[in-house]
Amino acid sequence: MARKYLVSDGKIAPELHPAEEGGYTVTAPLIPDLVTEADTIEDAFETARDAAKALSKTRAVVANPKPHPPPNRMKRRDLEQCVERCGCTFLLRGGKHDIWANSTLHLTAPTPRHNDVKTTAAKAICRELGVRPPSFR
Repeated sequence: MARKYLVSDGKIAPELHPAEEGGYTVTAPLIPDLVTEADTIEDAFETARDAAKALSKTRAVVANPKPHPPPNRMKRRDLEQCVERCGCTFLLRGGKHDIWANSTLHLTAPTPRHNDVKTTAAKAICRELGVRPPSFR
């Protein structure tokens, strides 16, 4: 039966399991994911504290991931569907732009016929048509 030692420095209570190759395998009953190794008992406390800090930082990042920055482009078809859902209608096709109209507010706006439209341009088109811009994820 392998020995194990439960020791405490008042901040963390690691269990030290003697390793076959020398030193200790360090675990902590109160921190289930903590597993590290050390050569001496003094090192065990230091490595256990470091591992506990790393785990808490990792858990904080996983629990509160940073939001992705909004894309700087959207598909033209998505923009057209958005303004259509808001009650706007296609008016006419120009050389490089289509003209959309909001007949309720008597507003018109040109939309470029590129496959991708910059989000700033999409927001400006929606503003010109008096509709709420699409959400950019």
